[in-house]
Amino acid sequence: MSPASDPQQIARLAHRGALGLLAGCAVLVGLLPVAFPEAFPQTDTSRFPDPVFPYTAIALGVGAIGCRQRAVSNARHGRATLGLSIACFALAAGIGILGLVLFWVENLQQPALLYSVGGAILALRSPFSKQVGADRDDAGGKR
Repeated sequence: MSPASDPQQIARLAHRGALGLLAGCAVLVGLLPVAFPEAFPQTDTSRFPDPVFPYTAIALGVGAIGCRQRAVSNARHGRATLGLSIACFALAAGIGILGLVLFWVENLQQPALLYSVGGAILALRSPFSKQVGADRDDAGGKR
């Protein structure tokens, strides 16, 4: 079977891509103020971001969790989960991108880094890592 038609290989590539994108967002947020201090001056850390940012991050996070749970549920029943896995990783990566936009628009470095870390936490584990039938013992009954 070619790697292009193997769903687990595609899911692994999407997983690595999402984690790489989130790492890139965190590095950019961390290094841009050091590289360009005049463009990104230090701001008041007690300031809160515009409410659209946290609400969007929560919606993306809930979507990622929902896609992961549905993918795991489908895997237990032997159905395809590739699209849901990719959606889970895309939504988690979207949180990191949102953090980068938050930093660019409002110059809030700490919340932007936290968005990238939160997205990485959601993207850490692939739904494909749970093997089909792993919740059953040798006799076929539930543990």
